[in-house]
Amino acid sequence: MTAVLSGLVVAVGNGDRGDDAVGPAVALAVRALELPGAEVHQIEDPLDLVDLWQQAVGRQLVTVIVDAMTGCGSPGEVRVREVGAAPVPEAAGAGRRGRGTHAFGVLGAVELGRALGILPPRVVLVGIELAQVRHGAAMSPVVARAVPAAVEQVRRALLPLDAASRESIITVEVPHG
Repeated sequence: MTAVLSGLVVAVGNGDRGDDAVGPAVALAVRALELPGAEVHQIEDPLDLVDLWQQAVGRQLVTVIVDAMTGCGSPGEVRVREVGAAPVPEAAGAGRRGRGTHAFGVLGAVELGRALGILPPRVVLVGIELAQVRHGAAMSPVVARAVPAAVEQVRRALLPLDAASRESIITVEVPHG
């Protein structure tokens, strides 16, 4: 087995809000993998990322953030983006106002962490395009089918990467049938 980096896996979402439950579903599946060196957290408020980074300064090499996103593709599509040295453009999805499902989004938390000097050396965003977000609704079937692909992308993000692959955006198509 290839060594896993010491890292945080942080799934953002609410299990009672339709497709926003995809983050918690991915966290549950990643936790079941028992990846060495990986700490898995489930949060509802992206600002909690800043607290996790403050607690982990100097001991986490990578953070993989999993969140539902909207407006970047077809429902159930999984997108992966490595955060680089420059601010992440809003078009990357997974989270500023109007792009994610939170008032203060994941990208806002990333930029706050950068400004505070606590952003880990690597941050990878794994976004799953949602179909619906309604209180009390179950996750849609198309988004539920994307969970295994998102889990695989989280696992891969925890492995060492060469520099050329860090700036790419990976789109994983999930069958709708």
